[in-house]
Amino acid sequence: MENDTPEGKLELSLRILGNELIAFKMTVDDFKMKWLVLGISAMAAIFWVVSKFGPGLVQTFGGL
Repeated sequence: MENDTPEGKLELSLRILGNELIAFKMTVDDFKMKWLVLGISAMAAIFWVVSKFGPGLVQTFGGL
């Protein structure tokens, strides 16, 4: 069998390691993307609240 040689086993091991690293990178990228979307959504919500209720909020909490 071809993979019984040390070179074949090394090639297979490197391929498996490469696949694991790619899967890990994809997981990290997915995690970063979710936090990015969450952050953008939070900023949009804050902007909307401030633009809609800004003057009232300043009058209500302005004396603090």
